[in-house]
Amino acid sequence: MMDELLKKQIDDILPTLEIDHTLPTLKEMQSLSLEQKVFHFFEVIGAFIHFMNGKVYIGFSGGKDSTVLVWLADKFCEAAGLPKIPLTFNNTTNEYREILDFVKTFGDRVTWLRPNMTFAESLKKNGYPLISKEQAQRISEAKHTNSEYLRNLRLNGVVRKSKSTGKDYVSGKISEKYKYLVYEDIEVTSKCCDILKKMASKKIREGNGISSNYRSNGF
Repeated sequence: MMDELLKKQIDDILPTLEIDHTLPTLKEMQSLSLEQKVFHFFEVIGAFIHFMNGKVYIGFSGGKDSTVLVWLADKFCEAAGLPKIPLTFNNTTNEYREILDFVKTFGDRVTWLRPNMTFAESLKKNGYPLISKEQAQRISEAKHTNSEYLRNLRLNGVVRKSKSTGKDYVSGKISEKYKYLVYEDIEVTSKCCDILKKMASKKIREGNGISSNYRSNGF
């Protein structure tokens, strides 16, 4: 049933779409049925492929989320008469053996990437990727910046007004429970993802003429 509905609507999927990322739209989309969410995915991926003139790939981690993403993308491409989208896998040197074995089952469709620095080397040089990228970056900035303004911002934040609620909130600061890390003799970094994943992915985008602005159309 899903395949039949998709084939009937395929001509309406390919034109580019304006993707709305506001909070009300997010809540509305979360309330959609599974079938409606799947069709929305087809709309987005169809628009993205069209926008990029087919020069696209899927960053595949071998986990459940990206496996579902690949399955849905394959369903779309099959119905649209398009070739399957190539996959890339970043071997960050920190994966489980089971993940590596699973990725191998996708054969030559996967381009394997490897960072210039291993996870262990990144830890030694840059520190530990603790908490979240946002918090790690703020902790690192508070520890090392020469700017009193930036240090004060990371430690105390700045009061802003929410556009959606009109209420004041504090922005830009380290969470209170993690402030102690600023004063500990331990390096915290937000660079781990850039080193192990993004830099390797950048090589394949540039080598294949794929735009690095891959988030511009909702992806």
